[in-house]
Amino acid sequence: RRPFTHPTHTPNTHPVTMASGIKASDEAVNEMNVMCKSGQKRVYNYLIMSIKDQQIQIEKQQRADEQADLHAAFEEFSAYMVAQKEPRFGLVELPHPGPGGQEVSQVVFIHWSPEDSSIRTKMLYASSAESFKNSLPSSVKVKVQSTDASE
Repeated sequence: RRPFTHPTHTPNTHPVTMASGIKASDEAVNEMNVMCKSGQKRVYNYLIMSIKDQQIQIEKQQRADEQADLHAAFEEFSAYMVAQKEPRFGLVELPHPGPGGQEVSQVVFIHWSPEDSSIRTKMLYASSAESFKNSLPSSVKVKVQSTDASE
């Protein structure tokens, strides 16, 4: 007797997974690399990206010369993200205490996906998030998904 196999499944193969295929625009990739380049003066406090015209594009950005205080910049970034009713991707320069109590900062990736946004849009961003995170510069070590303002 032969073992039963489902008609759409062939043995010794992996199921095919579909990805959204949404990639970052050339401008978004370039500006992310500029933001995350170590050893240079900070250029951006944050970049906020959304999916438009089948690409992940920069929707809003704040240059470091527009706001010198990283705490204030993070508050502005957070307020903008929370006000959005649809998902967004963001990179933000986040200040935190470093060795010896000296304040340092690092770029953090945030995937904002509010619970009350449409299922279809959340799925589009979720299916794009993993490949997008893999395209981030290697200096981005912290990656957070947030669904609520308290996070």
